Amino acid sequence: MLFALESFVLGKLDASGSVPFLCSAIAELGHGKPDPAPWMVLPFLILLLSIAAMPFLAPHFWERHYPKVALGLASITS
Repeated sequence: MLFALESFVLGKLDASGSVPFLCSAIAELGHGKPDPAPWMVLPFLILLLSIAAMPFLAPHFWERHYPKVALGLASITS
């Protein structure tokens, strides 16, 4: 892996324009693991959108209730 990173940084690419070892190592990272169910990802996405939007849309509500919202969304996935 170190060789692949060094090759990538130094620009030593093969004919296809990629570092073969690094590409194969990345491809093996998720091998054999199932994707998470969409309903398990939804609370995380809601929290991310809330963190981004709620301070502008309802700042007083968000300042007071952020921990409750975060724990509520976390309890759905646990």
